[in-house]
This record gives sequence, structure tokens and C-alpha cells, in this order.
Amino acid sequence: MNSNQFWRMFEDEWFTPKYRLKKVLGAGSSGAVFLADEVIVDRAIREVAIKIFSDDREQQERQITELQTAISLKHPALLESFSPEQGWLKGTEYLGLVMELAQDSLAKRLRQEGLPLSEIKLIDIVIYSFAATV
Repeated sequence: MNSNQFWRMFEDEWFTPKYRLKKVLGAGSSGAVFLADEVIVDRAIREVAIKIFSDDREQQERQITELQTAISLKHPALLESFSPEQGWLKGTEYLGLVMELAQDSLAKRLRQEGLPLSEIKLIDIVIYSFAATV
């Protein structure tokens, strides 16, 4: 089972009583990012992205450090990190980071800009895209 297949089993699950996972946006060795609804009184208030870390207990200290760093970073080129979370999926505890939903992707930006790109434009896109994934 590949990483995306594993994480897809959590689609349409509640991560915490406040966050319902809707769809896997991407997955890798360190976890997955989901499109999710923030729900209050059974009403979806807004869509957010939630990065859910793998349940590797040996990596938990690094994950907590990443959560602390993410919520402390503030910059116009960065996605806003709203809150760290601790939730349960199918009986397993996971750490997560609730963040602003990105409106763009590197692939979309490259399609919009057309090819070939100037060196300056390429550097601008790479720096912006890298900063948005931190």
C-alpha cells in the first residue's frame, strides 16, 4: 500500500471533534495533508488544510518542534499556521497542524507563467513555493 492509499482510509473521518477530514491533498513519508472542515455546532465554518504527521513515536520530538516552529512563523509568503492539534484516527493518536488552505501550487504557477521562465521569475516562484510549504 502506498502512502496516498494509506492516508485515504482517513477521508471523511473526524480528526478531533472540531475537524472533519475531507480529502487527501498529498502524502509522503512524514505524513499527509488533508482538506478539512472546521466545524462548530454541526456547521462547517471554514475549509482548512491539516498536516497530519505519521505515528512514528521515535519522531515525536521532531514533530513537536516542527509544530512549535510552524505556529511561530509569520510572513506574507507563508501559509498561516492556526493551531497544533492532537487527534485520533481509527484508534491511533496523531499530531497535526491546522493551517490556511493554499490557493496555488507550484505546478499551477508554472502553467500560468508559461515556459521558458526567466531566471529571476524562476527564483521568485521557487522561493515563494518553498516558503508556502514550510
